[in-house]
Amino acid sequence: MRGNCAHINIRCAQGFSKSPYPYRDWELAKECCATALALAPNNAMANHVAGSIYERYDKDIERAKRHYQIAGEQGVYGAFMDLFKLKYSEVNHSYISEYHYGFSPYKVSLIEVPLFASAQTIYSLWQCNKFGNVHRA
Repeated sequence: MRGNCAHINIRCAQGFSKSPYPYRDWELAKECCATALALAPNNAMANHVAGSIYERYDKDIERAKRHYQIAGEQGVYGAFMDLFKLKYSEVNHSYISEYHYGFSPYKVSLIEVPLFASAQTIYSLWQCNKFGNVHRA
């Protein structure tokens, strides 16, 4: 394996973090992700995967948000939605400006924005109910 390749390291991190038990290895996923970020700190995929690892394994929500933000600013819609989900779970957070900011990198029509926003709201509510809104303060 080429240890100096950011792409291979981030793919390994993704694999180790999403594999079923007993093959899932969070520590190895974090190590591969750290290597990928050291090699390519602005890599969108590396930052998205890092955000998910920090959110799910370390429960470091602020660090996860920073990585989701970096990936989202590069046009990774899923990273923006993960960031929005974390912010949505916070008390007293305004979401209207987030929709405008989040959709700005994407080429969507005026009719598609409300559809995406509605879909994300429904998904976020479902996630909060499904997981008991674990991020609420």
